[in-house]
Amino acid sequence: LRHELVHRLDEDLGCDEAPSMVREGLAVYVAGGHYRPEPIRAKAAALLETPRYVPLATLVEGFYGHQHEIAYLEAGAVIGYLVDRLGWHGLPEFCKATGVSTGSDETDRTRWEAGLRAVGIGDAADFEAAWQGWLVRGASASGIVTTEDLELEVRLMDAMRTYQAAF
Repeated sequence: LRHELVHRLDEDLGCDEAPSMVREGLAVYVAGGHYRPEPIRAKAAALLETPRYVPLATLVEGFYGHQHEIAYLEAGAVIGYLVDRLGWHGLPEFCKATGVSTGSDETDRTRWEAGLRAVGIGDAADFEAAWQGWLVRGASASGIVTTEDLELEVRLMDAMRTYQAAF
């Protein structure tokens, strides 16, 4: 419920026109997890050690086409980093910049990169490297998550979706 309510309120932050990765990440972060409270930062740090990790430049494009739990987890951790780095007062500027049309060759990736530039972060590669370092540095403080735990959860959720689709 919290996650869905954030979607109703993200317009106040200027995030209503942002790429899906930003909007879904905001909802996960504010709710404290996707389906339930969870150590987002620790889980995302564990994800870095698996082949399921999706580079952010790939994730921002076609967000909903990636494995559901992985995409939402990464997106929530991205917003966590942005809030940690910019504070809540900096997030509206970032969101608004991602919602501004950049022309006919616009993609979610170009809008994402425009948001990063607007808040003085630099390019997407620099952001991703800094974000990954932040994940690793703070993972143990937010809980211990093993790659095996993460893999089991992802497989369980995939099995649930398969069952739901069949029945």
